[in-house]
Parts: sequence; C-alpha cells; structure tokens
Amino acid sequence: YYAMTIFVIEFAAKNNFPIYIKPHPTRYTFISEQKYNFSLKKALIENKKNYPDFYYEIIDGEFNNAELLKFNNLIAITGRGTVSIECGYLGIPIINMYESFGNYAFCNNYEHSMNLFNLIKDVKKNYNKTKSQSDAIKIEAVLEKLNSERLIEFTNISKETGKIKNLEKPFFSYSTKI
Repeated sequence: YYAMTIFVIEFAAKNNFPIYIKPHPTRYTFISEQKYNFSLKKALIENKKNYPDFYYEIIDGEFNNAELLKFNNLIAITGRGTVSIECGYLGIPIINMYESFGNYAFCNNYEHSMNLFNLIKDVKKNYNKTKSQSDAIKIEAVLEKLNSERLIEFTNISKETGKIKNLEKPFFSYSTKI
C-alpha cells in the first residue's frame, strides 16, 4: 500500500488537489502502521516543499466520516476495504486503488494502466448516488449477516475515543481542473 499511497500523494501535489488522509482507525497500535504513518508524513512534507500550494491534512479516528459530506467536489480514494461501502452509503464517489467488492455502483476500481486524472473525471461524470447507496446497503446487509460488528455507524466512526474532530478547512474545494 505504501507505493500506492505515495503515487496518490504525488498525483495530488502535482495537480494541486487538496488531500485529507485518514489512517486506518483500528491499526494505530501496530508497529508497522506507526512506521507507515511516519513515512507517510515525511512524504507529505517533501511534496509540500516541492509544491508549495499543495494542501494536506491528516485526520484521525475522531473524525466522523459523515463530515465528508461538507466537502465540495469530493472524491475519496482508498487502497480497498469497507470504507468503500461507507462512502457508497453516504453518496460519496470513491476510487479503490486495488480491486474491491466487484461490480457495485459504489466501487470504481483503478487499474494500473489507467490514467488517474481521467478516472476521476469519469467517476465524477457517471456517478449514480442513488444506485451507490442502494448497492452499499445491500452489501452491508450481507456482511452484517457474517459479522455482527459492522462499520456503518455514523454517530461517530471512532470506536476508541467517542469524539468528533472538526477539519481545519472543511469546505476546501478541489482545483477547477476537473
């Protein structure tokens, strides 16, 4: 995942897209995750040096994902995982850098031969919020049958702290390039 994350950071910096990074909320105690996050912060700082207008913010487990609805012109990008379902339910377009959940309306899987800029434009143009929400509810219902502790809990996504963090710039918009 590190190479994919660096790719997305460099893409955002070069194209002047603000980026908000939320590390996995349940892995913060893993030594490997701590090293990953340390390296990630170094990469963000380095890209900020190379692209002074590049804006980034690291958000933590206290951030409620429903707050994403306040963003203008938002597209979420993740490695893969259940955050795709959550974004689908919220009606937020999401790109999975690794294939995840197959042919559901909330899933837009990046293939390494694709141009990320064009994929973002296509996702924005073709996104069907109603179908994404419907598909997310369907797959969540199936997954809930398999595991009683599911992730779609919007009162607060952080199971560790019970707090909600406000973003420094919650209405920051994308570049108008797309």
